[in-house]
Parts: sequence; C-alpha cells; structure tokens
Amino acid sequence: MKNRIYTALDEIKAEDQLKKNIYSFLQKRVYRKKNMICKRFIVVFASVAAIFAVGLFSYNLYFTETAFIDVDVNPSIELTLNRFGYIISTYAYNEDGEKVLSEINIKNEAYQNALRILIDKMAEMGYINDAGLFTATLQMKDEISGRERLDSLKAYIDSVLQSDGKRMEQDVFSVDGTTKNRSHRQNMTPAKYLAIIELQSVDPAATFDRCRGHSISKIKQRTHGHMRRGHGKNNRKRIGR
Repeated sequence: MKNRIYTALDEIKAEDQLKKNIYSFLQKRVYRKKNMICKRFIVVFASVAAIFAVGLFSYNLYFTETAFIDVDVNPSIELTLNRFGYIISTYAYNEDGEKVLSEINIKNEAYQNALRILIDKMAEMGYINDAGLFTATLQMKDEISGRERLDSLKAYIDSVLQSDGKRMEQDVFSVDGTTKNRSHRQNMTPAKYLAIIELQSVDPAATFDRCRGHSISKIKQRTHGHMRRGHGKNNRKRIGR
C-alpha cells in the first residue's frame, strides 16, 4: 500500500514530508475503519450470544419440571407442571388414559384449564359417571408452595366436579417424592399405588399386577371387605371364649 501511495504522489511531484503525512493519514483512517468494523462485529456477536443465552435460559426455565398432578378415575394420567403452573408434558399409565389424551391437547395450558378440559373429556367419554371415586395427587419439590397449590387444586377440582352435574366422591392429597418414584416404577399413579399397599396389609395375595387394571374405588372396596371379614372373625373368637 505504501509503495502505491508514494508512486501516485510522485506523479504529482509531492514532497517527501507531504508523502509521509498523507500516508500516515490514510494509514490511520484505514485502521479506524478496520477497528470500527471489528467493534461492530464484536457488538453484533455479543448481542447474538446474549440473545441465545437468554433464550436458552428461558427455555430451560420453562421446561423444568417442578410438580406432578396424577389423576385417576380409571383413566390414569400424569400431568407435569413447570414453575409457572403450565403443563409441559402428559403421560398415560393405561389404555383408558391414552384414549382420553388422544382426544385432547392440553400441553402449554395452565393446569386449571388443563384439568377442566381433562375432566370434561372424561365425563363425555363416560368415565366420570362410571367411577365412584375421583382421585388426584400432587407432588412438588417446594413444600411451602406445595401446600398452597394443594389447597388451590382441591378447590378447583371440587368446583369442576360439582358443575354440570358431575357428582362423585373425590380424594385429593399430596405425596412425597419417594412415593411418586415408587409408584412410577410400578407404572401407576401414587393414589393407586398407595391403595394397593393398603390392600396388601389385609390381603397379602394382592399384587400390583393383579390390581393394576382395577379402579381405586374397587381396590378400596376389597380392602374394606377384608377388614370387615377380619373384624367379624375377631368378634366370633371373643364370643366363643
């Protein structure tokens, strides 16, 4: 570049000092231009990186599991919630649950709206009227907010079931992470898992596989039946004495 500048200046008979000044001026100008381009590139790159980082953080924040609501009427369904109370995934434990979920799309819905859609669809498909018990369990990592959400969950389910003539017994309670994990390994809701555990205490022959296809209502009826029969036997023994 320097030789080209000096050659051009020779043609107009420029003095050596003038040549040096012009070359220095042009050199600084080119440097500033390159520097500006470099700075612009850095700014653009930093902006893109920041947008990407914020987007990745927001994505992870939205899709982080913080709570599970398991609904069991015989269709057994798991709803996974994020920290904002929106459904980020659903899971069916049995064929009835798969049938219900195939008819609706509740992902990215607020859990209250998702529950209403779910309950309405189960009622439409005849499950609500056929079952004597509606169970739902809540498992949250944050125990403090979990208590508040459980109260809200109970009140909301009650309001939905009481509307449109959906009258049935309900059992809504919270479970810990250990119970949730153990029930999931058995591929059933925590409510059904606990109902079978209770049945096994009075009927050791009851197994998870044998009881898997029964509704919680029927499992509880079997438990109460065994307890009544056991109580009757104890009474007869006392009378005999």
